[in-house]
Amino acid sequence: PTQFHFPVAVETDSTGKIFVLDGLNRKVKIFSPELAFLSSFGTYDRTPGSFGFPKGITVSRDGFIFVSDAAFGNIQIFTQQGALLYFFGQTGWEQGEFILPTALSFDNEDRLYVVDQYNNRIQVFQYYAQP
Repeated sequence: PTQFHFPVAVETDSTGKIFVLDGLNRKVKIFSPELAFLSSFGTYDRTPGSFGFPKGITVSRDGFIFVSDAAFGNIQIFTQQGALLYFFGQTGWEQGEFILPTALSFDNEDRLYVVDQYNNRIQVFQYYAQP
């Protein structure tokens, strides 16, 4: 579980946990602040909750994991146990659609920034965190 095949992104949460997006293994791997392996999730498939080519990861302040998938052109939201909560987006050029979404980041106002690489833009979405 601690070996990677094309890691593409890393993020930490407010507790210090480390989340590594292992691109070609199609997994999110979670480590303690001391770098002990805790868990992982993800499979290669074309169904919601699986990954085609994950490229970006971030964690909301309420602890949910956001993953961009370049193959599906979407953003998927998971619990830290790997359960899919929601996904949005598809391949396209319109607002809310993506062609090769990559890096993800939150600001202090819970706005999610998505690098929409082949559309040559940054898209911004308001996230409403759980209290």
